[in-house]
Amino acid sequence: MTIEKSDTVVESLSTRVIETVAEREGVAPTNLPPLYEVIEPEALDSIFTAGRGHLVFPYYGYKITVSGDGRLEVDDSDDA
Repeated sequence: MTIEKSDTVVESLSTRVIETVAEREGVAPTNLPPLYEVIEPEALDSIFTAGRGHLVFPYYGYKITVSGDGRLEVDDSDDA
């Protein structure tokens, strides 16, 4: 199952990743392991300023895909 989330409120990608996974897990964002254990949050936030490209990385059992246009996908399929 893939969930796409694109909000009109401007949040950093790293914050959106953490909040989306926490929501899926039914826990507070502070109960998740630090995102920096799998990717540098500041780099994630700044990498897509040009609006192009995409990045895929694992986090807490999910396959996270972020796109330069601001899309965030959280995939919990077996190959995540």
